[in-house]
Amino acid sequence: MANSAQSNRWGENGDDRRHTSWDAGTTCSKAVLGDSDIENQSSNIKVYVRTRPLSREELNKGESNCIHVSHDEKSLKVVEQGYGYNITTRSFQFDGCIGPEVHQQDVIKKVAMKKLLDKVLDGYSSTVMACGQTGSGKTYTMCGQEENQLCDIQGGDNGLIARSATYLFEAMKARGQNVSSGPKPFIMRASYFEIYTEQVNDLLRLDNAPRDVKWSSRDGYYVDNLLLVDCDTLDDVFSVLNEGSRNRKVGSHELNKDSSRSHCIMTLHIDSLCQVADDAPPITRYGRMLFVDLAGSERLKKSKSSGEMLKETGSINRSLFTLGKVISALSEGKKGDVVPYRESLLTKLLMDSLGGKSLALMIACVSPASSAIDETLSTLHYATCANNIVNAPAVNLDARDKIVLKLQREIAHLKEENHYLRSKLAEQNIEVDQFPSLGSANTPPSSATKRVRHSSQLPKSREKLPSELKGMEKYFSKDSTGSNKELAKELSGLSVFGNFQVTSFS
Repeated sequence: MANSAQSNRWGENGDDRRHTSWDAGTTCSKAVLGDSDIENQSSNIKVYVRTRPLSREELNKGESNCIHVSHDEKSLKVVEQGYGYNITTRSFQFDGCIGPEVHQQDVIKKVAMKKLLDKVLDGYSSTVMACGQTGSGKTYTMCGQEENQLCDIQGGDNGLIARSATYLFEAMKARGQNVSSGPKPFIMRASYFEIYTEQVNDLLRLDNAPRDVKWSSRDGYYVDNLLLVDCDTLDDVFSVLNEGSRNRKVGSHELNKDSSRSHCIMTLHIDSLCQVADDAPPITRYGRMLFVDLAGSERLKKSKSSGEMLKETGSINRSLFTLGKVISALSEGKKGDVVPYRESLLTKLLMDSLGGKSLALMIACVSPASSAIDETLSTLHYATCANNIVNAPAVNLDARDKIVLKLQREIAHLKEENHYLRSKLAEQNIEVDQFPSLGSANTPPSSATKRVRHSSQLPKSREKLPSELKGMEKYFSKDSTGSNKELAKELSGLSVFGNFQVTSFS
């Protein structure tokens, strides 16, 4: 496992273009990089609820199970025993509900995690976030560690991070198996940090120096000077996960003997090149997978925290309160409302995941114990609001690559229309030379330089095309034959590509 250079923003090593990798095994089609992918499609945050089993201590205390998951695993009921025989039942619906009988290895399938991971390999950002009260199973769901055990490749208790990394390496191998030579098909790097009492600590360094959170117009909020680790093998990812998990802040109180005292975010950055056309250079895509393990919400009268832990609890609850405000504001979707991202480091760094251009999945972890029903209901209401948030996922490309891709698509459209017109003219035995300017769009670019030069000529060609089509329409309208009149009608209805603004660049 090799440590990369220090990063001045997520996914970069100080180079404004980021470094390049090659996905020669996959040719991008319109299904991968269509207009809608680049210009954003809306997608609600997916929300799943996971219920852990009653603990031994809860069983010894005579706690009852207050959560009941439906047979179709799409809804659950919370049953509250009131005074006397009064029983209150509340129902909730989500994308999925995971009962306590579901084993750790089945969770990745239940939450459709592989769909998110495939999108990461296609250049999207994706986020999976675990939330809930302390002791509800968030860290176990994400990391799988229990009582300081380390993850290993064959571990039956491995969490979503380890299982996702395993799937990613399998998928990368499958996509790149027809690459016989040249650079590596994919490049993966990892970072791991925590937000502890409103400070960012790099969990892969031992210098204890807080990292700054900065803003850029292109990348939004990012952690400055964060270590990125090159991950050439699955073992490298497991080493990062285990090292970061060892270094994160934990504490013990009445509710949880291994309580996380910080919010932790592990990120897998996956760079690949996409060959969009045989006669054009590839473009670089920057996939990113965020795993967010939030610290648990606590009630002081139950946790009985004191001293330093009291300070930690206050910081955790304040940041979670701000996160709740952001989720509430986004779920209501009122125009003109200011979303309070800037009120905490956590919400700044999750800005892209909540209402941004990332795909997102929330796993709300809850306790089934009747004594925790207030915290459980709070988590479920929180998750319901998150389910209403709409993101606009988009492929991550350099600004220059976005322009080039649009120009390539525009040229392809012009070629298709040119071919259509030529075929119609040929049906009427008309020489194409009568309309020589139409041939200009049929010359494919042979290099990046020719493509850019050709892009500057597109506006002129497109200005001529409507008048040429109009002239052809009049020409065929004069003929009294039915076939020519039909052709004139088709020419009259032929569209000449939208309002795309062609931008030249040096």
